[in-house]
Amino acid sequence: MRLSLRSSPPRLFVFGLGYVGRALAGRLAAQGWRIAGSARDAAEAARVAALGFLPARLDDDDALAAAMAEAEAILVAAPPTPAGCPGLAAIGRTDQVRLIGFEAMQREAILVGVNGDGGQA
Repeated sequence: MRLSLRSSPPRLFVFGLGYVGRALAGRLAAQGWRIAGSARDAAEAARVAALGFLPARLDDDDALAAAMAEAEAILVAAPPTPAGCPGLAAIGRTDQVRLIGFEAMQREAILVGVNGDGGQA
């Protein structure tokens, strides 16, 4: 099964550039993918940029929507907060991303959650 890519180079947006997010983003970047990632504040945006990735601030809905709209895939690797999943919350605030189930192979975004329940269970 292969994802039909819309752009060259392909693009990934990552919510949560912790261990898992950085590992996948780094592997895909080495294969030519362009990576964008979420940042909670200016200091985190600088860390994302230092990795060679395009930062998108979580408090800037327009920047998040633009970065997600350009992505072939979206990885949610950020843990949930008491308010819920930050990735799903951001996706829900934009009409630029269409989520389709894993059974539909002609999807526009892949949403994969990792991490525990964040104390939610």
